[in-house]
Amino acid sequence: MHIHADLTVYPETQGIHATFVVTDYPDEPWFLHDGLTMTQVTVDGQEVEVTRHLSSDPFPFSESVHLVEVHQHGSTMILDIDAEVNLISSELVELAAYCAWHPVFASFPAFDFDASVVVAGREGAVVVGGAAKGKEGYWKSVAPSVDISVFWSA
Repeated sequence: MHIHADLTVYPETQGIHATFVVTDYPDEPWFLHDGLTMTQVTVDGQEVEVTRHLSSDPFPFSESVHLVEVHQHGSTMILDIDAEVNLISSELVELAAYCAWHPVFASFPAFDFDASVVVAGREGAVVVGGAAKGKEGYWKSVAPSVDISVFWSA
């Protein structure tokens, strides 16, 4: 499995916008934070129906994370999200698998990722997968993982 992430973080409004391109993914539901709005989900170029199971058992690490079921499977899924989430402040950003800011599949398969991250309007340092850069940059995983962790501090 591979996840490409384009992430823009807006510390002043506690917002994020992200697009994920997920390839070679398992045919199973995945977890996503309840506070994230899915603005579009496509599979192999076709917009698809999704169901959020907010009454299902929550994610093991957070009561605010539940399963999402996509009603079609293919080779490439694209997910757009927008949100204002409480893991972002004007001084600190902390996004990781435990808050399910990216699709976290139920079987927790390891994946490779690449990520383009921009922190809008603020200076500071971004750390993705343990590597630090300025307020924006591009990262690639060095080994399969179950997380894309993003941290930023002013």
